[in-house]
Amino acid sequence: MELLDVIVVGGGPAGSTCAGLLKRNGLSVAVVDKESFPRSKLCAGWVTNSVFDMLHLSPEEYSRDHVLQPISQFTVWDRNNKAHPVNFRETVSYGILRREFDSYLLERSGVKVYEEYRVNGINVMPEYVELNGDLKAKVIVGAGGHFCPVSKSLGNSVSDTYTLAAMESETKLDEHLIKKYVSYPGSPEVIYLEDLKGYAWFFSKDSYLNIGIGSLKRKDVHRSLSVFLDTLKRSGRLPDELLEQLNPFTGHAYKIYPGGERNLVGERALLVGDSAGFSSSTSGEGIRPAVLSASLAAETIIEAQGTMFSRSDLGNYRKKIISAFGKPDAPSVIKETSQIERFLFNTLLLGTGAGRRYIIKNLFL
Repeated sequence: MELLDVIVVGGGPAGSTCAGLLKRNGLSVAVVDKESFPRSKLCAGWVTNSVFDMLHLSPEEYSRDHVLQPISQFTVWDRNNKAHPVNFRETVSYGILRREFDSYLLERSGVKVYEEYRVNGINVMPEYVELNGDLKAKVIVGAGGHFCPVSKSLGNSVSDTYTLAAMESETKLDEHLIKKYVSYPGSPEVIYLEDLKGYAWFFSKDSYLNIGIGSLKRKDVHRSLSVFLDTLKRSGRLPDELLEQLNPFTGHAYKIYPGGERNLVGERALLVGDSAGFSSSTSGEGIRPAVLSASLAAETIIEAQGTMFSRSDLGNYRKKIISAFGKPDAPSVIKETSQIERFLFNTLLLGTGAGRRYIIKNLFL
């Protein structure tokens, strides 16, 4: 059994970024993933310019063979269900299809990939980590999302008050349906939930329509989605002609940062991306935190070469994370939004042009 330098569990943006950086620095690396690529991976799917910069990837290069929707305008709904376009007059973000984006990044990393590989056992030995009794490496990186087995092996919970539930549907439609029913094509429409614990969206990317919702009140997410879809129907944006073509809504969960302490480092182990709970607390966006944390993890492993990769040898990773993301010092329980806070948010932010621009610029970009 070959002893690798690093095995990365999970082939999403965090895993492929970390693996690619390590390989380019001369380390032997493999990625394992329980799925086969390209695989279905739903999310709202917009990424900022900074993500492309961090990946050293040109949008023009990527768009040659993949869907890439330039975004220069977001649209914010107020409490009267009136849409307000917020135009930045330049491209500030891009819409992507995750199954394309993730597959592209993984192939671009150039590392060996074991697809349909489900991790059932992680054994930390004195000189290496062993997976399922058939792969071993000096270090293992957990990049397998919210339910990552590496995160679980470090004792992290998959459920707390900072775990968000999301449901989405993404469907390829005939162009005439997009033109007929999407009032703001290529412009993400953002609708905040009444309790301010999440938001919904309605967003076309080329000929794909993505509709979804995310909420920290996980038990209410199905009801909130139903309310949102009813609102879309009543406004004429989701007629039967369109509704009957939508792919089924599917759900997933992930943790936002800084949602309390989480074990990021173990013996010969590090966590990145959603497995470490790094998604933004304001927008729920996870790709930028995934790429950034993956870069810091790769940097930490490279610096620790020649050591035993113990918890203390890898301890600088937590310091790098705190420097980049801040301390995970949020209270253990999220407080309810008061009536005055809701009033001020609805009046000063959703209710004014300057407020809506503030929301998009500071919370989503």
